[in-house]
Amino acid sequence: MRRPKRGALASLATAALSWGVVLWIVWIGGADALRARCGAFAPLVSLVAHTLAEVTPASGELPWGFANGAIYGVGLGSVLTFLAFVGATAVQYGLARRTSLDLDLAAQRDRLPRWLRRLPVEHPAFLIAARWVPVGGFVVTVSAAVTGVRFGRVMCCSAIAAAPAALLLAAAGAGVFGAVTSHP
Repeated sequence: MRRPKRGALASLATAALSWGVVLWIVWIGGADALRARCGAFAPLVSLVAHTLAEVTPASGELPWGFANGAIYGVGLGSVLTFLAFVGATAVQYGLARRTSLDLDLAAQRDRLPRWLRRLPVEHPAFLIAARWVPVGGFVVTVSAAVTGVRFGRVMCCSAIAAAPAALLLAAAGAGVFGAVTSHP
């Protein structure tokens, strides 16, 4: 019987933890209840929860970014969203890198068609712009980790890509772009 590898187990554990945190926040009553329950520690809890949720490809950046803006305002909301985006990149990179060592993906890459192997995963334009498409951040980070793109380069490009998205989402959540529906 083949034993599971550490990288695969770490990936599964992180996915389970991230969804567990999301379900806990839903169970207690959502982001507003989180702020009421956690008081001054709510931004820290939000940051950890958002970062863990971003690790999975099915995270859905929009609800988290809107919630951060609606609860904490544009300034703190965009900072929390930015830190979650960049923090998730670091976790994804580490998990993908570790898993690629277990699976020897370099040998698998050699089997790909030549034109596919030539794609410049390490190019800053790819590392930044591909993050702006749905599920792009996850694909970019895993591809970069598996192909050996330097961690610093990935983190720098992630920060550049995350800044405008974090600000836009938090501003939208805070109602900067128009009327926000109010509860009667």
